[in-house]
Amino acid sequence: MSEGSLKTSVFVILLVVAGMPAHGELDAAIASEAAKIEAQVIAWRRDIHEHPELSNREFRTAKLVAEHLTKLGFEVRTEVGGTGVVGVLKGGLPGGVVALRAEMDALPVIEKTGLAYASKETGVYEGNAVGVMHACGHDNHIAILMGAAQVLASLREAVPGTVKLIFQPAEEGAPKGEEGGADLILIETIFDTLNAKAASFGVEEAFEQAGRTLPVMISGTITDASGRTLSGQTTEAFYNSIRHIKPISIGLNCALGPDLLRQYVEELSRVCETFTSVHPNAGLPNEFGEYDLEAPEMAAEIIDWGKSGFINIVGGCCGTTPAHIRAFAKGLAGVKPRQLPELEVRMRLSGLEACNLN
Repeated sequence: MSEGSLKTSVFVILLVVAGMPAHGELDAAIASEAAKIEAQVIAWRRDIHEHPELSNREFRTAKLVAEHLTKLGFEVRTEVGGTGVVGVLKGGLPGGVVALRAEMDALPVIEKTGLAYASKETGVYEGNAVGVMHACGHDNHIAILMGAAQVLASLREAVPGTVKLIFQPAEEGAPKGEEGGADLILIETIFDTLNAKAASFGVEEAFEQAGRTLPVMISGTITDASGRTLSGQTTEAFYNSIRHIKPISIGLNCALGPDLLRQYVEELSRVCETFTSVHPNAGLPNEFGEYDLEAPEMAAEIIDWGKSGFINIVGGCCGTTPAHIRAFAKGLAGVKPRQLPELEVRMRLSGLEACNLN
């Protein structure tokens, strides 16, 4: 990303926060405020580029970010996941919650760009002396988000809802033996089972390198009314293909609304030996790419699944909002979760269809 595009990036991010296309008074105000801070954003980017820090060691960067957000009136949390920073701004207008993220860590790379603000930093990575460089754009991301924070603060009364800015540590991966900050691993929206298996293999390798394991959740996607994933598997065939991973839950998400997804959730509940999860879309998108299923309508479907004993874990995917999730939680309060079935021991194989041998 060129420095000349930093202002444009700030502008686009803020239009997303505003939840509106590029027009109107707020658009003009955002463009004006973004133009005012262009030089400052470039200066931040160069300073951060010159002083990169490895994963879990982003102390200077975190201090810079936290001080900036505090001065702007954000609610600020530090030491999140180690060195992470979270800032919360509550706008003056009603609305939902939008989260924006930037990564703070650099790579163990020697910089040879010859730039005036090139990194001369060194560090130790997995016992080896290394150069340190922002070689994949995290310096841009941090500066852009700091710029977005400044514009948002200046237009606070015109901002709908709440904005959370997340400055993430160790995005490149914590060094071996160190904490990375995740509580579990979710491999989701799976339409190609081979890709899911490759992802699970990578997760197992990461666990081995770290010397510890985390719970793993798996969630597949039935892509249309055929009842199959995009690579052609039925729900049970998909389950048979990935059950060896031994996740804490296997579920379905995205693509379909709850009305069309119900039969496949029921099928998964029948064959799944572990907990089941679902986070469907709020219906199918309309001609404008928007989702029409409101919280009460969608909650009625989800509550029925719960009372039918199909599900253990519930959430929302495309088109769902905090209102949807609150409706699910309220409607399922007191509903008994699905009981794990006792299934006959069989050899469970799969191609496009399931093949179970006793």
